[in-house]
Amino acid sequence: MLRKMKLIIRYCVFIAAALIVLEGVAFLAGCEFSSNNELTIDPPETTLGQTDGSITLTASYSDSSMGKLALPLKWSVHNPELGMITGSSDFEAVYVRFHPNGVNVVEVKDQYGAKGVAAIEQVTTVSVVTSGTTTTTTLP
Repeated sequence: MLRKMKLIIRYCVFIAAALIVLEGVAFLAGCEFSSNNELTIDPPETTLGQTDGSITLTASYSDSSMGKLALPLKWSVHNPELGMITGSSDFEAVYVRFHPNGVNVVEVKDQYGAKGVAAIEQVTTVSVVTSGTTTTTTLP
């Protein structure tokens, strides 16, 4: 009787372990993972002057066959003194520059860790009129 009880317990443990493995395989089969683990931000680089103080950025997979992004996306900036992300929705975010000039890097991540970056150069543009000719100069 005791031997039969041990055999039943072993059988139940084996069935439970098999069900856990099958559940894990079924879960992973439904997930999409980026093969190259890269996102693209459009535009990848841009220049903002004093008068154009914001830009809308759009994220997508570098490999278009990956389909839809794993939302929600997390947007961040490397230097918050130069600018910030003021809002985002699904695939887009709005970057707003502050007064300092320089280069800021915007990064986006999806839920699986795929990343994308864009560079935003912030400059001051000055127009100089000499003898009726206007020259535009960009200051760093």
